[in-house]
Amino acid sequence: MPNRPSPDSDGRTIRLEVSDLDRSSAILVRSSPHLILPMHTQAMQTGGKGRDALASKEAFSALASARVSMHTSGAGELFATQVVELLSTQLARDLISQRLKSAPETTEALSQILEEPSGALDDGIRLLLSGRPAEAVQAMLQSAGDLKKYGVTIENGSDTGHPLWHACNPFFHLWRQAEHDPHVQSQWRDDPLPREGASLEASIQDFETWKPWAAPLVPVIKDLVAEIDQPSPVLLDLGCGHGFFTRLLQLEGALPAQALFGSDYHPDRIARAHELLSASDAGQFFTTDLLAETFLQTVHDRVRPDIITALMLTPCFDDDTIETVIARIANLGARYIVNVDTGSAWPRTNGRMDEPNLFAGHGYRMRRYVWYKAPLTATNRHDAALPLKAWPNQRLVVHERAD
Repeated sequence: MPNRPSPDSDGRTIRLEVSDLDRSSAILVRSSPHLILPMHTQAMQTGGKGRDALASKEAFSALASARVSMHTSGAGELFATQVVELLSTQLARDLISQRLKSAPETTEALSQILEEPSGALDDGIRLLLSGRPAEAVQAMLQSAGDLKKYGVTIENGSDTGHPLWHACNPFFHLWRQAEHDPHVQSQWRDDPLPREGASLEASIQDFETWKPWAAPLVPVIKDLVAEIDQPSPVLLDLGCGHGFFTRLLQLEGALPAQALFGSDYHPDRIARAHELLSASDAGQFFTTDLLAETFLQTVHDRVRPDIITALMLTPCFDDDTIETVIARIANLGARYIVNVDTGSAWPRTNGRMDEPNLFAGHGYRMRRYVWYKAPLTATNRHDAALPLKAWPNQRLVVHERAD
């Protein structure tokens, strides 16, 4: 990761240098999660090589994991106290202020929301805009009231597509400045997700946790199925993982099991997908490699899909291969391709906003898109103040074959 200089309000330079803090954070999550924030706070205070405490997006994964660990162990209040201490450092205040100045459309959106009827985060927003992020977090954690208005989408500027509640969080502005390693596809191909060895019961629980994220996709698929003038349209979920989406479509009655197919690079995931879906034909899930010349033949030997879904699949590929990947998806010849992409980058994920143009170059027109944002509710309200792994601006895009 290269050094990343950024000028402060006086024109001086704050240099965030390379160090081993990210790796140390990962170790501490497993051993002593309550030490992570103090370690980063000390680094932010003392300068030197430790001043890149939050300069990598990997660091936010560790903070988010520590948050979960400490909440689970009953130390949630201690975590919040440590968050306030970190944001009280001069470096954190400087970086957040610089970021807000560099995103005037976001700052304007935050200011405008204060003109609407009062909401739970208003006091925190005022403190954030006045350069007091630590006090902003305290106010947002302690306040009560309506949360609905913060779900609006930021329409312009560098944060386009993010729900406004993302920008209420001081850590969001630190995360937006952090560096990202764009070479992610080798991580997916060589290092399967850590829950590959989980039991079937654990996968079912994971499915229940994941289901609210994917639920808005179901009516989209039902509408597309209704438009296809044939008795038995077929859907292929590329990058199906453990088969969660095909399971959801079956449970919601969007398509019968025999019309649902899935493919993934990892055989273990395919095996779990077979277990999760009550499919009548074991061949309905199969391994594929989008980077292999044999991809098209491998798929067509098993299915000629009418609808293809690719949910956060394309962000798993690097920039130098994405056009090849999209060309191969398009060459499958489906009438509709339903893609979820993102403009944000975080570990294992590349952000791009030009993918509709790449699909257009291979015979598909963008029929519609919607920003696919998580709401802020009473259940997750502290996500507006505390560290997350990522704050994605995901987009659901329906592509239709042009001919």
